[in-house]
Amino acid sequence: MRKSIVIIALVFTSFLQAEVINEVVAIIGHSAITSIDIDNRIKRDLRLKGSLLYKIRRKRKILRSRALDLLISEEVVDVIAQKETIQISPARLDEEIKNRMQMSRAKNKKAFMKIIKKQTGMDFFSYKLDLAKSLKRNEVMRLKVQTKPPSEEEMKKWFRKNYKKFPGEFKLRVIERYWKRGSDTDELRISNIMGKARKMAKRSFARAARKYSRHSSKRRGGLIGFIRIDELAKKDQLIAGIIDNMAKRRMAKLSQVIRDPKNPRYLIVKLVAQKKAKIKNYKKLIQNVIMRESQQTNFLKWVKDERKNLGTKILWQGYREK
Repeated sequence: MRKSIVIIALVFTSFLQAEVINEVVAIIGHSAITSIDIDNRIKRDLRLKGSLLYKIRRKRKILRSRALDLLISEEVVDVIAQKETIQISPARLDEEIKNRMQMSRAKNKKAFMKIIKKQTGMDFFSYKLDLAKSLKRNEVMRLKVQTKPPSEEEMKKWFRKNYKKFPGEFKLRVIERYWKRGSDTDELRISNIMGKARKMAKRSFARAARKYSRHSSKRRGGLIGFIRIDELAKKDQLIAGIIDNMAKRRMAKLSQVIRDPKNPRYLIVKLVAQKKAKIKNYKKLIQNVIMRESQQTNFLKWVKDERKNLGTKILWQGYREK
């Protein structure tokens, strides 16, 4: 009998602990958010380096409050999406995944899944669920959150404040030679040729390019006229990366002979000149950035208002309002 009482007491204690662990911390309309929901959101977002919770991960006192804010925001979006009959169809989701696969340059779905796992820590099923939520949020924002395009003065002000983020334009010269893939003998031959090319490039890069290069710029002495770094990256990411490093780190303007880690080629690159960034070359980009920032600010204000309209109740006494 005594043993039975002890077992009953343990079960009852465990039951009470379970109730405490998974207590309801907030109510939005007919939905409830529990402490376990908060724990799961924190675990998930701490794997995502670009997430809000990752950025404030060291501020433990406010971490749970911000996680709760994010969960409430998602519930608000769900409620409004249901009212407005906003749905993300499987075809729409598949199209978005296809676009993102192309942007990531993944050769197939399996390769894309590996990229997703590395970047987010999510399996592909969880990634699709998260993407569907994001698309639904964007649709609600488009419908409910109005954002005006920035004025010329606002764009100029933003550009002055963020000037260092824009590297400007570069003039450069390139010497490029490929070897036969899989042939060590040919690679050694090309390596020796590029060694001679660099010695000559110290005295006259143009002359060396005309003699040794197989790049499309050969006839111009390897010259590539002023070009933005993002445009250069679209044509050749490795050359863009070399030039970007030279400019940012104030390295020597003539590179060593560089072996491409992805393709069977060697490169020699020279930074010839650099122009300061001009706002006219980045207007569309600046406009989009300001619009996104404004939209996010307006969205947070809208969510705050909707929280009140939906009669949201925060039951957790440790909650810290932002």
